This record gives sequence, structure tokens and C-alpha cells, in this order.
Amino acid sequence: MKKTILLLIALISLKQFGQKKQIEESYQEYFKIPREALYVHTNKTTYLIGEEIWFKAYAFDKKNSLSSLKTKNIYFGIYDSSGKEINNKLFLAKNGSAKGSLKIDSTYTSGIYYLKAYTNWMKNFKEDDSFIQKIKILDSSNQPSQKNILKTYELQFLPEGGHIVSGIKNTIGFKYIDNEGKGDFISGFIYNQKNELITSFKSNSLGMGKFSLNTKSSEIYTAKFNVNNEDYSIKLPKTEEIGIAINTNNNKKDRLIISFLTNKESLKKGYKDSLKLMIHRDGLLKTIKFKMSKEHKIIQIPKKDLFKGINILTILNSEDKPILERIIFNDYSFKKHKLSISEIESEFDSINYSLKSIETLNKNENVSLSISVLPSETISYNENNNIISSLLLKPYIKGNVENPNFYFREFNSRDKYNLDIMLLTQGWSRYSWEDINKGAPKLIYDFEEGISVSGNINSSLKNIKSVVMYPTKHNSSKFINFDDQGKFNFSNIILETGEIISFSALNKKGKLKTPAVIINPILKSVNNEINTDKLDLILDTAKKTNLSVPENFLGNEYEELEEINIVAKKKERLRDPQFPNATITQVTKEIALRYFGVLDFIAYNGFNVFDGVELGKVRIESRSRGQRVPPVVYLDNIIINDLSILQTLSTDRIDKILIDKSGVGLGIAGGNSFGGVIKITTRNSSVLNQNINFLNIYATKIKNGFKPVKEFYTPKYPSYRIKPFKDYGIIHWVPDATLNNFNDFKFKTVNTKLDEIKFFIEGISSEGKLFSQVINLDLTEKNLK
Repeated sequence: MKKTILLLIALISLKQFGQKKQIEESYQEYFKIPREALYVHTNKTTYLIGEEIWFKAYAFDKKNSLSSLKTKNIYFGIYDSSGKEINNKLFLAKNGSAKGSLKIDSTYTSGIYYLKAYTNWMKNFKEDDSFIQKIKILDSSNQPSQKNILKTYELQFLPEGGHIVSGIKNTIGFKYIDNEGKGDFISGFIYNQKNELITSFKSNSLGMGKFSLNTKSSEIYTAKFNVNNEDYSIKLPKTEEIGIAINTNNNKKDRLIISFLTNKESLKKGYKDSLKLMIHRDGLLKTIKFKMSKEHKIIQIPKKDLFKGINILTILNSEDKPILERIIFNDYSFKKHKLSISEIESEFDSINYSLKSIETLNKNENVSLSISVLPSETISYNENNNIISSLLLKPYIKGNVENPNFYFREFNSRDKYNLDIMLLTQGWSRYSWEDINKGAPKLIYDFEEGISVSGNINSSLKNIKSVVMYPTKHNSSKFINFDDQGKFNFSNIILETGEIISFSALNKKGKLKTPAVIINPILKSVNNEINTDKLDLILDTAKKTNLSVPENFLGNEYEELEEINIVAKKKERLRDPQFPNATITQVTKEIALRYFGVLDFIAYNGFNVFDGVELGKVRIESRSRGQRVPPVVYLDNIIINDLSILQTLSTDRIDKILIDKSGVGLGIAGGNSFGGVIKITTRNSSVLNQNINFLNIYATKIKNGFKPVKEFYTPKYPSYRIKPFKDYGIIHWVPDATLNNFNDFKFKTVNTKLDEIKFFIEGISSEGKLFSQVINLDLTEKNLK
């Protein structure tokens, strides 16, 4: 019996390697520039036309395993089944996360689509760290067309480390994929070339497993198995006469055991020379030198000395060439952090809930979470992505992770074993050593903390001393530095689409003038397609079913859940004697912040607004009539025919707006009143800032910037008891839940009167703890299942 050599090691500092540039130096140069990953939690993954995709994005600093707090610009694109981009918007991230929504309007058809989130900075690196989520869109009449998948079964045998070496005990991983491209249970037997039974194999429910194989020189091995009552056979990878194999034991609580095995012939050919074990991830690196003086060597490493999460083990020969690689997950400090939800109070039309962490958080630790609340029978939420797999697994492996919740349900010994099997079958990591040896990537794309703006002052500059830009939603006032031609540039400024930006000029006598300013926001990121060839063809989110949705299932109006509280005191309604049927809105600060331009307010209140589609002109049409009829528009009691003046009129400059969709009250003098009436009354100062006077201000509307964030609303469903609601409906969406040791998070949802509902929760703490949990709440027993 061969004597096993136990090596108690001290990890060698890179400072001990000097003189020439070694692979460790190239590795650290390659990862010197910080990298980030993204995870996006969507409220569902199957949507009906007319709904919105509500989401929260989490930016992650991979090296430090913390939220990427510096990130501000996150791009979201929607792509069709062929990978062509059909929509793209920019969203603002704050404190490592961004929230927002994308409308699924009538331009979409039933089918498979992809949601992609990325940053401009990510494009500097060959490895794609963007987030891609497959979604399904349905209309009320048909299902999306599925690609006909003619692919038959696929069974792969993957030796641990990449090689089967003769004369030793090899660990062989395997992965079975059925004709739908999904992992499934498989079992079979291994035979030698004399058709003698050597061993058997059996997978887990996702088609993965491993077995040991004692090999002989030049022996050919065959796997035999049965699928759908048909017998199949496949040859295992060729046995190599010379080489080294690796076997890892990650089942111990406190240490990782790594066994290296080789044969006598390999020792003669140089494998007993100096070898090197590199343990690395995201530029973090530890190195161990060792020699194979005998055919079997064991290295034991305390798990506390490994990196958190993924560790990549690379074996290099005496020439610093990688010859083996194995990915493992260090579970030493990883814990599945659990949350609980309880019902506080049930009312007729709403229910109050409390969310808390079961484990005690650290003193100053805060948790940022997002919550999707759906019927318990939902088939519209695919759990194939979660924050743990997206941030801790996917950035390091080449293939897709099918059903990541399978590995992190309880994270018990069985889950850990299955996770290790999955990593074994992934083979080498996604990072190419050829690329690593080239050193640091060239930086071409900027790290964006806002958008760049170019502009020009078209007024005469002769008497202008300075130009001031007034405060906006995200920016304080600032003086503009411009050149002799009136050109200027901003960088890292936060401007939202539809926002009104205002300027005043100060002449040499100290008096304000109205400048003419052209401003052009520049969005740097362009990414017009994705490669769908490597993406999973199957979407598990919705079962094959006959979709039958009532005609007005989503409703034409929406209720704002933020306004669900009943106000006891009735507000006195404003009236106009000429238009008794009109609704008059007094513009407040809240309204001015919600609708930046007066056209935005008009569009939200029952009119179609076409802004700039006809050579800069504005057209407004009634939405309540069967034909395209424009309303009569007043501005300060004067009927206006040229509506382009409304393009730059910000809502904070409005005192009140009257809307009468009937048009009754105009009489003969009003002309064509079938489109209704809109009366706009302006004010002399901003409702947001009383110090701003509009007499000497030039205002312009931002056409292309960060997409404004809307408050979540839920459709007015005809019933919460019908099957379409239980399958596809949404109860609530909370993108900004927060927790700490001192406060639970309390929130309110509509009361659907359902017996059971589901909460899909994802998030991250300020210390990098990841939260991913599905909670079923039985409302009949008022306890958690």
C-alpha cells in the first residue's frame, strides 16, 4: 500500500516570487482593473401585453463581494428571440441598485424575449458580465411560438481536472441533457473493451453525478444506458499514458482536501519536477509549490484560508503552463440567510405585512431587498435566476446554471454535494489563460457616473458675462463655462428624459437675459444584439396551457397602491363656471416632480400626445373619441393653434390645468370642441423654487436621458378568483424594502381574499450577505409554510 504524504502548508506570498515576470504577475495585472456583475430581480418572467416589467438591479463588486456603490449608469435592453435589440433605456443606480419599469405595449407580439442589463464599463472586458433573463410575452389569444428542438439526448463524461490518466483512480463527472435541453435523471454501466462490467453510474435529478474509474493503459471504456426503452452506448474520453489527475474532497467542514495522482511513467517524464497550485478568483491569488516525488500526494487547506465563494484551482507545470483546473465553492463562511413574513393587520381592501430577518444582523448592517408578491398558483415566475447564482456562480463558469435554487434551497450537505458536482462538470473556468498572459485589458469604455452633455449658446455672446443652469431634480445650480463660440460640455450629470432644464444669462450690467440654448445629452453605450446561440432554448416559467383571458383582464385604468389609505376629509373640488364637467388640477410640488413637462401631464390624463414626430411640431388627440380629434387648448385664456410652445413648458411653471373631455361650454365660438378642452394657467415663479422667476429663463426639454422611475401600480383585475389572475396576475411589487437590527420592513398589498400567496425575495446587505428566498404564506392559518 502506497504511503500517503500529508502536506501541511503555509500559503506562499507572491512577494517571494521575484526576478522575471511570472504568471502570477500577469494574473494580477489582468484583474487589476475592478470588475462588476449585475443581477436583476423582475416581478415576473411571463407577461401579458399591456403590462410592465418591474425590476430592481443590483450592482456587485466581484473582488470585494460588496455592492458596487460607484455605479450609476445601468442600461436595459429588450431583445427578440433572434437577439435583435428592440428597446433600450438608461436607468439611474443609487447605493448599488437601480429600480424601474419597461412597458410591454402593443408593438410586442407573443413570443420569447430577453431582458439584458449591462454597464458601459463591462464592455472593456472579454468576459461578458452582463445579466440576461429570458422572458415570455403573451397576448390574450395565443401562446408564443416555440422553436422546434430536434436535438436528441446528450451525455458528456468530464474527468475531474480535464484528463483521464492510465494506471490510477480517476474521478469522472458526467452530465445528461434530454431532448428538450434540460438535465434529467440517468443511470448506466461502464464496461471495458472486453465488455466486462467495471462500475455503474447514477445521476441526481438534474442529470449530473460522478464515479471513480481505475484505468489501465490503452484501455477503452464504454458507457451503456437506456433512454425511453432504447439502449445506447458512448465511449469515454481517451485514457492518457502520461499526465496527472486531481481529486478534490470539499465535504469536510473545516478543510479542503486535494489529492494529486500520477503514474510511474509520468514521474520519469518530469512530473516530479516543481509544480504549482494557484488558488484564485477576481485577482485574489495564493500559490502553493509542491513536487510529485511519489504517485500520490495530498494537500490539505483550511477553508478559512480560502477565498469566499468560488475558488479556482489551477495546476501549472514547471514551465508555468496550466495543465489542470477545478472550480470549487468554499462554504466555510457562506450561510443561507433567512427571512420571515407575518401578517400584521387585514382590512377589507388591503393587508399589512411585516418582513424581518430571522438571524441577527450586525450593528450597522442594512439590507436592501426587492419583493414580488404573486398568487401561490402562479406560473409567471421562473426561479431559474436568483441573486446568489447570478453573483457567486455565473461570473466564473462557462455554461448556464439550470435551476440554481436546486443548490441553495437549504444549503445542507446534499445541496453542497450537488453544487460541487455541478462545478466539476463545468470543467475549466470562463477565463482564458491565453488572455491572462497578455496582461491588463485596454480600457476603451468609460466608467459612467452620469451622462455627458454637449451644448451651444446661440444668443449673442457680446454682452453675456455668464450663464447659469437652474437646479434640476438631481443637480444643483451651476454656472456654465463656454468658449468663444458659445460651446460647452458637462460630464457626469444626471438628467432624466422629459425633464425641463432652464437657463438664464447675466449681462455685464448684472441684469438677467433670456439665452437661447441647444443641449444634447450623449448616451455612450450602444449594444444592438445578443448572441442567443449559447442561451437555453427552454423557458420553464409557463406551462403549456390554453390561455384564456377576459377582454378587460388588465383594465383601462390602474389603482395606485401608494394611495390606498382612505382620507376622511373630503377635498373641495375646483370648478369652472364655463366648463361644469371639467376636472381642474392645482399643481403642487408633488405633481411637478411626477410630471416634468405639461405634455406628460396631458398624456397621462386621457390624451394621445405626439411630441416632435412632425418636424418638431406637437399634436394632441382625444383618446376618448372614436376618431382622431384634437382638443381646444388654452394657454392663459388664449386659444393656441401652434402647440410647439408646450414642448418646453415645465409643470412647475403651471398654476392649474383644466381638462374637459366633453367640450361642453365652448359653444359656437369654440369651433370644433369634440376633442375636449384643455386650459393651462401659468404662474410667475416655480412651485419647486419660489426664487426662480420665469421672465428671463430659457427652458428646454431633455429628449434622451435616464428613464424616470414610476411608482408601482397594480391593474384593476375583474376578479382575483379567476384562473388567469392566479396564473399571470400580480398582487404587489416592492423594489425598495430595507431591513436592519432595529426596524422590520412594513408594507401593504391589496387584499385579494386568496387563501395563499407567494413572496419572491432577493437582496443584499451592506456587508455583502446575499438574500434569496421564496415564502409561501397561508392566510387562512396566518402562519408560514
